[in-house]
Amino acid sequence: MTWSGSLVVALGVVSGGTVPDELADRVRAAVAEQWGVAIDRVRLEWGRMATRDSIGPDAPFRILGTGRDGRFVVTMRSGGRGECAVTLRAGVFDSVWVAARPIPTGTRLVATDLARAPRLVWGPPESVRGEAPIGWETRRHLAPGDIASPASVVAPALVEPGDRVRFVWERAGFRVEREGVAVNRARLGQRVTARDQTRMDQLIGIVTGPRAARLEGKGTR
Repeated sequence: MTWSGSLVVALGVVSGGTVPDELADRVRAAVAEQWGVAIDRVRLEWGRMATRDSIGPDAPFRILGTGRDGRFVVTMRSGGRGECAVTLRAGVFDSVWVAARPIPTGTRLVATDLARAPRLVWGPPESVRGEAPIGWETRRHLAPGDIASPASVVAPALVEPGDRVRFVWERAGFRVEREGVAVNRARLGQRVTARDQTRMDQLIGIVTGPRAARLEGKGTR
C-alpha cells in the first residue's frame, strides 16, 4: 500500500544502501500500473539509499514527480523515525523507431531512414509509439540504432518563408481574417511573422496548422 502521510525526510549518509527486492517489486508494479504496461516490461534503476535506518520489504512508500524521462523520487518509511528518499529511473522495453543508417542533423526523414527495433526507453512508452515519423527532421546526428524520439527528431515546419499564411482572430462570435506572406519558418505552436502586402503592415500569430495561424497582433513596418 502506498503511504500518503506528510513528507518528513530524515537523511543520514551511508554507502552501499539498497532497496529490498520485495519493496522494489512493489514500486515496479506501481509504475507499471501508472503507465498501463505489463510489469515484466518495466525496468528500474535505483539511486543510492541515504539512511541509517533499515527499510523493511513491507515499508509504505510514495512515488513523487512527473516521471519525465522516467525520473522519480521514492520516499519510504524507515524502521526508525521518519522517512528516507531515493532517486529512481524507470523505463519500458518496447518496439520503437530507430535510425536504419547514419542520418545527419537537419535531415527530413523518409521511410528507408527508419526501422523498428526493441529498445529500453526511459519514461512512459507513449513518447515513442505510433506511426513512423516520416517527414520529421533530425535535431542531431543519428547513428544506426539511435531511437527516433522527441529528443532527436522534430515535427516538420508548417510555415515556410514566402508562404501565404491565413491569420484568424475570433472572440464572442466576431471573426477577423487576414493574409500575409511569412518571413520566418515556424512549426505547430510557434510564432510566425508575415507581411500584409495590401495594407503594408505586419501580422504576428501562433501557427495552428499548415499555412494557418491564430492572429496575436499587428504593427507597422
